Amino acid sequence: MKKLSVAKIVAMADFADREDGESTMDLFTRLFEEMSDEFIISCERDGIREPINFQNGCVYNGQHRVVMAWILGHKTINAVPLAPIVS
Repeated sequence: MKKLSVAKIVAMADFADREDGESTMDLFTRLFEEMSDEFIISCERDGIREPINFQNGCVYNGQHRVVMAWILGHKTINAVPLAPIVS
């Protein structure tokens, strides 16, 4: 597991949930509006407990966690690459 800079992710990463032409701040606003109160409270109380999936400059899973890390002022977030699909 790696620790990645939240600021660098926000500034440079792509997000799998991003709609065509959507800015990062518009994406973050949309993702924040999707969050439950329970999720927000949990992140505030317990921190970001699960890593994000990050590979080749893109956040594939964990976009909501990145938004909360950014809002809470976390410097880093744990990340793992996408796992290969095993058949």
